[in-house]
Amino acid sequence: MQTLKRTYGTGEANTSYSLSTPIGRKLLVHQVLVSYSGAPTQAGVTVNLDSGLGAGYDGVLLTGDANARYTIFPTNLLKPFIVMEDDVLTITAPAGGGVLTASITILAEEL
Repeated sequence: MQTLKRTYGTGEANTSYSLSTPIGRKLLVHQVLVSYSGAPTQAGVTVNLDSGLGAGYDGVLLTGDANARYTIFPTNLLKPFIVMEDDVLTITAPAGGGVLTASITILAEEL
């Protein structure tokens, strides 16, 4: 196994926040974690694949539960998945309300 690396960030209070994998790297993604700083009021975190093959191959991999404080993808952490060099994985955490912030972490290894 290669070295696991984290891509991460935290959004501003009550603001939608997105984080994406870098283009040009083939990645084995082990985990995506979204955490709000408190109990949010939000529509649900989304994990989207923007395929390098074109819009016809794009997909929503997850729409999380509304108002969830924590979202983990994939739900079965025993099955990591590959993001190809020309694909982009984008995680979006909707605004949580009030002074709440959202933090996103992508744990992956470069192949």
